[in-house]
Amino acid sequence: MKHSWLLTLVAILAIVVFHNALVPVKANLAALITLAGFEQPELIKQNGREALIAKIYSTYPLNNHSVITVAAGSADGVAVGMAVTADGEHLLGQVVEVYEHSSNVRTIFDKNWQLSVRIGDKEDEALLVSGHQPRLTMIDAKAEIVESAKVISASRDFPYGIKLGSITGLAKDEASFQQGILSVPYSLNTLKEIAIFLR
Repeated sequence: MKHSWLLTLVAILAIVVFHNALVPVKANLAALITLAGFEQPELIKQNGREALIAKIYSTYPLNNHSVITVAAGSADGVAVGMAVTADGEHLLGQVVEVYEHSSNVRTIFDKNWQLSVRIGDKEDEALLVSGHQPRLTMIDAKAEIVESAKVISASRDFPYGIKLGSITGLAKDEASFQQGILSVPYSLNTLKEIAIFLR
């Protein structure tokens, strides 16, 4: 018992020495670590408009064309309802959910979405029925639509006249309307980034 104080003192000294030995190791590790910055959305300003370029998160190999998630959120100025384009020119979809640093975008390939559109220079009315292969339906049978005529958005949910693509495969349907296929100038499978219209 009379040597117990000596053992306690030795134990305390050992702990102090061990702790002091770790401090330089921690300091050296902190000096070695380099925290690279994450890729940030890029703000583009042109002609009085603002668009945010953001990356698309991958869901490979389970590609879901109905909804995509992008790396931009409320911290970047994104809000529900904003128009999303594939290239700053062609409408891809609409922001439906926003988090601090990410957002979910409903695309024109969602089978449960329909959109009022107009076709060609005469802006003939049509209904876009979305899906894996979006269709243009309810086109007046008397409308003089030509193959590859441009298709634009006419919905009040978006700025007027955003391009969607062009019409192909014109035919008469059973209800005596014309219909066709929407051809888009991009592939969602290979798209890596999008542009969100902020204003």
